[in-house]
Amino acid sequence: MKRLYILPFLLSVVILLTSCDSKIIIIPGTSQQPTYEQTTSPQSTTQTLPVTTTDDTTTTAPAQTTTTAPAQTTTTTPAQSTATAPAPVITATPTATATPKPTTTTTPKPTATTQPPIPVEGKLDRDRAMEYAEKNWNKGFPTILCAEFTSRCLKFGGIENVYYTSSTQMFMRLKDSNAGIMKKVYINADHTATPPPYAKPGDVIFIYCPGEGLMIHTMIYAGVDEKGRIKAYSHNPWVSNEKAYVFEYGCYSCGTKLTYIEFFHFYDSHTVAQTGTENPTTQTPKPTTTTTPKPVTTV
Repeated sequence: MKRLYILPFLLSVVILLTSCDSKIIIIPGTSQQPTYEQTTSPQSTTQTLPVTTTDDTTTTAPAQTTTTAPAQTTTTTPAQSTATAPAPVITATPTATATPKPTTTTTPKPTATTQPPIPVEGKLDRDRAMEYAEKNWNKGFPTILCAEFTSRCLKFGGIENVYYTSSTQMFMRLKDSNAGIMKKVYINADHTATPPPYAKPGDVIFIYCPGEGLMIHTMIYAGVDEKGRIKAYSHNPWVSNEKAYVFEYGCYSCGTKLTYIEFFHFYDSHTVAQTGTENPTTQTPKPTTTTTPKPVTTV
């Protein structure tokens, strides 16, 4: 009987050696078959067959070890997310709207109409004009200023429609008339001036100020001194023809240096105005040709 207990023990040792996961529980002092505690491994399952006992010998079939193959782990690859890229947002560029250019309305320039000069009425008698100037150059001031004094000299000399109290207005009237010619004369270094060669007593002198842009003084020409310098009669200041007229260095109003004067020469009765020229020319009258009619022949 002892042998019968030894065989199962040895068999249990073999089974224990072959399977580390199985434990053999042997209850000593009993004739019962050994009890096996089955431990199921995740990788293998050991199944112990029952022991068959006979009168003489108890043969225990070797335990069949059923090894269960580990379940294949199926790793499911996550489906690739097919993300449709959002279509690019096309921002429509606003069409540049051309700003219409303002319509330029060209105002037609007024047609320059050349007005005929206002004729000077009367004929200048130079001697009478100088007579008035000589007698009145120191009278009537300050009531009668320079332009009016010169206008009175001309009126006494026979010019009827040239009468002004403004030097600039008188200058414009004579410049645009057909009574004579205007000549620019520059002032000398000694503040005197030399008249044009055709100057005669009774002509008119205007002093121009470039700072004011106006004529600031008017005189009546009286001739020249021994050096050929202008002499004149005037009011404010009172000036006689005793000596050459000395022009002021600067304008009495703004102080601008004076550089030239305007000299107006009246045409005499025997002279003809030449447009665009400075010197009057004497016109020689052409002889009158009398044509004798031919006798009519009667057939």
